[in-house]
Amino acid sequence: MQTNSLHDEQIGRQEPRISLLRKGSNERAEDALDLADLMGMTFDPWQESAIRGMCAFDRPRWRWTHPEFGIVENRQNGKSHIFEVRVAGGLYRWGERSIMYTAHQFDAAVGLFNRVTDRIESTRVLSRKIKRIYTSNNLKQIILKSGQTATFKSRTRLSARSMTAETLIFDEAFALDPAQQAALRPILAALSKTGNIQTLYGSSAGQVASYVLADIRSRALAAAPGDRLGYIEHSIPGWHELTEDEREEWGTIEAYYGDPESHRLANPGWNIRIDPTYLVQEFTSMQKTSLTEFAREYLGVWDRPTGCHTVIDKDEWSALAIDKIGDPRKPLVAAIDVPPSRDTASIVFAWPLDDSRIYVELIDRAEGIGWVPARMKELIRKWHPDQIILKADGPAGQLLPSLQHAGITTINPSLTTYAAYCGDFLTRVKTGTISHSGQEELTDAVTGLAQRLFRDGEVFTWTRVDTLTDISPAIAATMAAATVSGIKPTRSTVPRRLDKPL
Repeated sequence: MQTNSLHDEQIGRQEPRISLLRKGSNERAEDALDLADLMGMTFDPWQESAIRGMCAFDRPRWRWTHPEFGIVENRQNGKSHIFEVRVAGGLYRWGERSIMYTAHQFDAAVGLFNRVTDRIESTRVLSRKIKRIYTSNNLKQIILKSGQTATFKSRTRLSARSMTAETLIFDEAFALDPAQQAALRPILAALSKTGNIQTLYGSSAGQVASYVLADIRSRALAAAPGDRLGYIEHSIPGWHELTEDEREEWGTIEAYYGDPESHRLANPGWNIRIDPTYLVQEFTSMQKTSLTEFAREYLGVWDRPTGCHTVIDKDEWSALAIDKIGDPRKPLVAAIDVPPSRDTASIVFAWPLDDSRIYVELIDRAEGIGWVPARMKELIRKWHPDQIILKADGPAGQLLPSLQHAGITTINPSLTTYAAYCGDFLTRVKTGTISHSGQEELTDAVTGLAQRLFRDGEVFTWTRVDTLTDISPAIAATMAAATVSGIKPTRSTVPRRLDKPL
């Protein structure tokens, strides 16, 4: 319901719209809050709740309840305040040997460094433990007399390769790319057995190319039992996520995004540190030229890969369906894929028909991924596929050791080859040279595909229209069909990068 008045007694909604928090001991959270009080810090209710979730502790295992924790928060709501106390707690309460805070821009790293050092230096009992503070042009570091360190720096794909850390913080995680993540996460490995490692992600809502952050969010939405990720997000549903009845209630997207109640629900700092009239004026200023950016920056609405459009609509895909045909024929290609949540796996076969068409069929899809090697052995004994395709640089790469142990050889396409696969699949859909039997799971996956553009839009790979759609059956179908069509995959166990994504 639309709200046209602002009430001084109201504040922003403190409960996250999306929350994945597991139970743990509050002992370390109380440590952090006591230390914050000593440093003169105060918190909003949502910040205190986030600290309790982030610092939840599994005493029997002597490990963090959430070894990974993500905070997705609109700007200026106080997210960095949480990282300040996390850094100080690691240094002064929990004896962490090395903490690394990273940001997309060095200015952001400098800003947090300055705030942490100001609080420490103005608290005598803490300042007496400082050995040295480095303030060079490209590195900021706090070193205690105990030898503990907190390092603040910007991210690169080559940064920190010679360093170790017990806590790693990725701030501005919307700009964290897979290569940077791959370069930085191994710094935790050396302390993973003797220490108590934790990775933290902080960000505003994701952009089109926020691949790492989107994976974190997808895992949070999936809430797989074995995944110890913690996650909170303050946002409102995007206009595209509303039902038709909800849209009718609002009337227009401008009415929905411009209403002060939407602003309050998305911003816990509303009427605490963010003046409600400021957001009203920002909407007035941006609605004609930057409505999507207003929704992302101030309402937590994630960018969508192709605006609001799927690449292949349901009618188009359904028109390619034929009656289920008989046994597979040669050449026969199998492909395996796993979604970012790692909670299912899909196996697809593809083979040529008598005309120029290629037929794809989802052979198996089930919960978990541990079943795949045994099932593939059965399929190999029965149908003898010529090739088995699997993207080693994606979530399905976790299957490689068990597949190899089972004696199953896979071909791992490079990113360049995979982009060619995606182009071939889309061309076949548009030209009617691919067929299927109308399986509902495969249809849902194919009609949930969107394009992730590279090289100024010249090539693309598949991504999801929304984070709730599992497109792994469509990815497997893409790889299998293209291999049958004659595209030879480049073997690659290390992904090759295309140009910087749009």
